[in-house]
Amino acid sequence: DLTHIDEDVLKSLYQHIVSPEVRQNLGEFYTPDWLAEDLVKHGLGSNPEKTVLDPSCGSGPFLFKTIQYKKNFLIKQGWSKPKILEHILQTVSGLDIHPLAVLISKTNYLLALEDLVSSKENPIIIPVYLSDSLKIPSKTVNLDYSIETYAYHAVSDSFFYFPLSIISNPQYFDKLIELMNSISKQFSIIFEKNKTTYPKRDGPFQKNIDSAFNLLSETHFLKSVNSEKINLTDEESEILIKNIKTLFELIINEQDSIWPYVIRNMYRPLLLSNNKIDLIIGNPPWLGFNKIVNPNYQDFVKQKSKEYGLDIKKKRSQTSSLNLAPLFFCHCSDNYLADSGSIIFVLPESILSASQNVNFLKFEKPQADLKLIYELTDVKPLFRIPSCVLFAKKNSPTKYPVRIRKFSTEGSLDSSNE
Repeated sequence: DLTHIDEDVLKSLYQHIVSPEVRQNLGEFYTPDWLAEDLVKHGLGSNPEKTVLDPSCGSGPFLFKTIQYKKNFLIKQGWSKPKILEHILQTVSGLDIHPLAVLISKTNYLLALEDLVSSKENPIIIPVYLSDSLKIPSKTVNLDYSIETYAYHAVSDSFFYFPLSIISNPQYFDKLIELMNSISKQFSIIFEKNKTTYPKRDGPFQKNIDSAFNLLSETHFLKSVNSEKINLTDEESEILIKNIKTLFELIINEQDSIWPYVIRNMYRPLLLSNNKIDLIIGNPPWLGFNKIVNPNYQDFVKQKSKEYGLDIKKKRSQTSSLNLAPLFFCHCSDNYLADSGSIIFVLPESILSASQNVNFLKFEKPQADLKLIYELTDVKPLFRIPSCVLFAKKNSPTKYPVRIRKFSTEGSLDSSNE
């Protein structure tokens, strides 16, 4: 009965669909609901109005428990259901790189909302996105424009550029992406039809494509923007028209037409980094550097690790055994966390003692104060790997005493070990 659930019931489904080998290669170790619930209570406490982000949400247990906690607390405070729904959608979000995990997480998000959905006054977008938390579009300096723009690298020499003024307005941004998607589909249909009619891609083919290219990317786009009552400056319109032309060029080069979907998701980290988060909570990927197959991503992780002093040059073996989890901790707290905000991550226990994590545990970049909440031992069905939970508060003058609470079985606390 989906109207009476209080846990991530789809986690088992995900684990059956995705093989253990694939999940291990992604560094995925899924969190039991009792632990997610305990950490959400710890993070939100008596202030359920905090903004919350899980940057590697998996099937969504932390999002699920966060929504439940907020909903129950705010109902007791006398909030109306439409107000609670709007608050949750604006303050609870997730990111993940696995498409199936994102889909299941969105479903869990809806299940956690329960009867709040029926009180919606407008269409809702579930704020869980297919995106890499470690990759934030870079700010670009373009002398042709006076406004701040951010670039996202597509393929080869193709880039998409978006003004910050548009990215920081989710409602406008989503509408514009939908327009771009609709127009690119129209161009794709014209392209395929002409490709069939003129297989040699001769003069008539090129003439038709050029005509559609210019008509759709400029005249049709601007008419659509006006009909949607989206107010754009001349500079913003010019930048967006260039993006549409880039989409068309990718279609002509047969490098597919799903880029609007990719763009919608990939710019979310930038939006989140510009609207800092009060509580970051989750279980980041426990992926060893030597398990990263893509050489470009290896280089990217190396560079990011150096930025936070995590890449030890003295011993190659140490560098190869670096784990993505500490990098996630540093990157997310540095880029997404508000001053005095809190971060709670489930991490492999080895980070507390491994020599390559000495710099990480200093918490100097970014500056934060550390508290070890749990050391998790023999927890089933949690992990085969010894684990711990780290809590840190950004730019906090308070020094926390380290304390350990050991779990020896599922959900039980041995208070004698505190």
